[in-house]
Amino acid sequence: MPNPDGALRSLQKSLGIWFKNPDILKEALTHRSFLNEHGSLRHGSYERLEYLGDAFLGWVVATELYEKFPEYDEGALTLARSQLVRGEQLAQLARSIELGSYLNMGQGEEKSGGRDRNSNLAAALEALIAAVVIDQGETKAYRLISSWINDDLESFEAQAPKLDSKSNLQELLQEKGLPLPVYSIFPIDDVSDGSTFFASVTVEGEEIGTGSGKKKNQAEQQAAFNALKRIKQ
Repeated sequence: MPNPDGALRSLQKSLGIWFKNPDILKEALTHRSFLNEHGSLRHGSYERLEYLGDAFLGWVVATELYEKFPEYDEGALTLARSQLVRGEQLAQLARSIELGSYLNMGQGEEKSGGRDRNSNLAAALEALIAAVVIDQGETKAYRLISSWINDDLESFEAQAPKLDSKSNLQELLQEKGLPLPVYSIFPIDDVSDGSTFFASVTVEGEEIGTGSGKKKNQAEQQAAFNALKRIKQ
């Protein structure tokens, strides 16, 4: 169902941002299913904006982490960023501003729980970020994102030692009475994300995690991080 002007005003008021071009905001709030049911509108769905918002969000988070944690190496920074921009985290941010209630979506998507689906909320949040960048400029968008992630950055600062996944994995295995993990590194080429190393971590000959990165330690840290997730499931 289309967003009434009152709802749009409510969202802008909660953000502290008043859009010069309301159509860009409407586009950021429109799921593809809505267009499928209602035909062409003055704007499209949020997918193109999502692409831009994802890139800008990643840059802001990377910049904040780089400046706030000078003691972190590339591997730790990469792991911290991946946790801050993962879909579940973005969905929680979207819920904190009740973004789902403002989304335009088709009846089928709505009935299937789409208004509170993590993937939809994360995508819409990234689209909203892009809309702010386009309509209000990078500075205002940067400040908005910083206000959203400030608490998470403070949490990371308190838990900084926990970002060393290799140490965490070793400690967990020792607690379980298991031998130390063994890491294997392999060079790789032609990877879209620019990774140059692939790492595998095994315990007693069984592979428990893999990862990749531009440096050997980064790949090992990612493998350890994935191993920890698997063990704790």
